[in-house]
Amino acid sequence: MESHMTVELLTPAQVAEILNLKRSTVYAAIAAGRLPHTKLWHGRRKALVRVPRSALSEFIASRTTSATPEVPCGRPGERR
Repeated sequence: MESHMTVELLTPAQVAEILNLKRSTVYAAIAAGRLPHTKLWHGRRKALVRVPRSALSEFIASRTTSATPEVPCGRPGERR
């Protein structure tokens, strides 16, 4: 029985567009090991890199924080 796995792979340009970043920032995150990626093969000058959509979703979720409660402005003890 064959098992077929479908994985959607995104280019660094697509990731940059989704995250509203420069493509160079995405490459820097990949090089630093902060953004999960797959190297498909090495060409003459550089590796062909893709980011699985599921890895990008996990990356975003791991950096998502909840909103902090609103703190009233003014001096301590001051009444409104």
